[in-house]
Amino acid sequence: MKSIARWSVEHRVTVNLLMVFIFVVGIMSLTRMKREMFPHFSLDLISIQVVYPGASPEEIEEGIVVKIEEKVKSVEGVKRVISTAKEGVATVLLEVK
Repeated sequence: MKSIARWSVEHRVTVNLLMVFIFVVGIMSLTRMKREMFPHFSLDLISIQVVYPGASPEEIEEGIVVKIEEKVKSVEGVKRVISTAKEGVATVLLEVK
């Protein structure tokens, strides 16, 4: 570590030129960086996941999945509903038009 410090003191011009080069490259990169305030994206799928620890798949289907499907069918713009009931977890995927 001593050798880097000693070299920097002995070669002040080189160190300053290196620092200026790093600043210039940083400013150039900053001006060319692509950035968006409000990026555009499409939301095609909506996922609903309900955790019900210790429940069987039949209980989850009757108590959660069927009720969610009934409520979602009346929503305008829903193209397809895909649901799964596993032990302790219900997952409903909504495909939006």
